[in-house]
Amino acid sequence: MTPVVQTFNHFGMVTYCSMGSDLGQEIIRASALDLALEKPYLMHAVNGIAAAHLCYLLPAARHPVQHNQNQLANLYHFKKALQLFRDELSAGITEENMNAVLSAVMLICVHQFMLTKPRPDPGESFVYAPAGQRRECLRWLTLQHGFNALYAELGEVIWGSIWNPVFMDSDFKELASTAMTAEGGDETHALFLELCQVTLESSYENNPYYEALEHLLFLRRLKPGMKSFNKLITFVAVVEGDFLQLLLCREKRALLILAHWLALMMRVEQWWSNGRCENECMAITTFLMHDQDERVKALLRFPAEIVRIDLTTVEPFHG
Repeated sequence: MTPVVQTFNHFGMVTYCSMGSDLGQEIIRASALDLALEKPYLMHAVNGIAAAHLCYLLPAARHPVQHNQNQLANLYHFKKALQLFRDELSAGITEENMNAVLSAVMLICVHQFMLTKPRPDPGESFVYAPAGQRRECLRWLTLQHGFNALYAELGEVIWGSIWNPVFMDSDFKELASTAMTAEGGDETHALFLELCQVTLESSYENNPYYEALEHLLFLRRLKPGMKSFNKLITFVAVVEGDFLQLLLCREKRALLILAHWLALMMRVEQWWSNGRCENECMAITTFLMHDQDERVKALLRFPAEIVRIDLTTVEPFHG
């Protein structure tokens, strides 16, 4: 197994500056690494992410010995991180431990988002899983709801955490409402509004696509990258309720909204998220590519282009 000193140093010198936004990286550099020295669960999470990054940098095909050592470290540290983190949660979240807890939640979410296989396999996506297994196959996305639970427990105190600059930067609720009209949008924008039956009377209460689509249409205005990352990643918070159920039922409009977000995330080009985003984007594209609705075909072009799928030649998977 890769030594702890090696993984911790790798995280502090290389890994942390390959993840998230500039703001998030500065918080990790200035505060989170010191917290890891105080909280064993956070230390294990840091070492687990570093080991996973080393697995990515040293793939098994070219570096079998080092890869195996890094993978063992990855699995060991995250098993310990989760055990100790549960103990911390059971003892209660307070203003005193919230910074370490929030830091750990972020790293756990990153780890769960990663694709464990070295290359995409769309057949392993939730899209092609049996109905009873789809929720579990979508845990990489729904696990992010842990932030909602933390906010519910901490309340307004959370805004005093070291992560407040990231929370503030990710907030675009007031701006997003301007995206739900046809004015100023392109063809994709208009097609989404039409296909999802968004009218002036539509709202979160009467249209299950509304909130996720509102986020997506606003995010399409941004240039994907580190500066927009905090806003891009907030999409995961709206994958819940009726919209989540539509995804689990493989409803085409919900899948198209998710595919476009995944394609935007791929443009950020971060090592921990790209494999997962590519895998799920490929799965949705191949699943929907023979739909007869011309609007669906038109909306598939962007995600298909991002994952390099020719919609005129590829045979679909069956699931």
